[in-house]
Amino acid sequence: MLRIPVAEKMHQETLILSEKVWGKEHLETLASMNNLGVALMNQRKYEEVEKIYQEMLICSGKVLRKEDPRMLTIMNNLGQALNEQGKYVEAEKMHRETLALREKALSKEHPSTLASMNNLGVALGNQGKHEEAEKVHRETLGLREKMLGKKHPETLRTINNLGQELSNQRKYVEAEKILRENLTLSEKVLGKEHPLTLLNMSNLAAVLRALN
Repeated sequence: MLRIPVAEKMHQETLILSEKVWGKEHLETLASMNNLGVALMNQRKYEEVEKIYQEMLICSGKVLRKEDPRMLTIMNNLGQALNEQGKYVEAEKMHRETLALREKALSKEHPSTLASMNNLGVALGNQGKHEEAEKVHRETLGLREKMLGKKHPETLRTINNLGQELSNQRKYVEAEKILRENLTLSEKVLGKEHPLTLLNMSNLAAVLRALN
């Protein structure tokens, strides 16, 4: 028999009780749904995650303003679930809408806004829209360097994403340059065995193969 992870099971039970006590559209119930969604996301159960966040989007629309940070988190997580399933067109649409609302509600330089910009860039790249993805990642990088500094993990992640998009356009010399610099910083800040450092190393190796 398949064993349900403890966290998922607890969140499912909490959600059932929340719906019984407060109803489906109460904020406490929505919080319970979100917790379950996160638990499922951590297990990569993306179809279930999508279903939960689609339902949350409908319920939240009845009790929250569209610019409410909680609503925007729901939209962001739904976009992530769509992207992970290869539903890139739908993911792009969701991330564009989330980005526009976050810029309006939070400002362009807010960390959540920058996260949405990054997610949009990834969704574009996954569709082969590499020039547009490059542009988005460059803008994200400029803002993250300004707000977080060059050594922040999110800045390093953005540089890696930019390097990938340059490589996808066969701009190998430029990709090699920024990925080498990024690898040095990643090793220094995060360590040689950090997943982001290893991803950067893998991307650099792919660029070097293409250059030879």
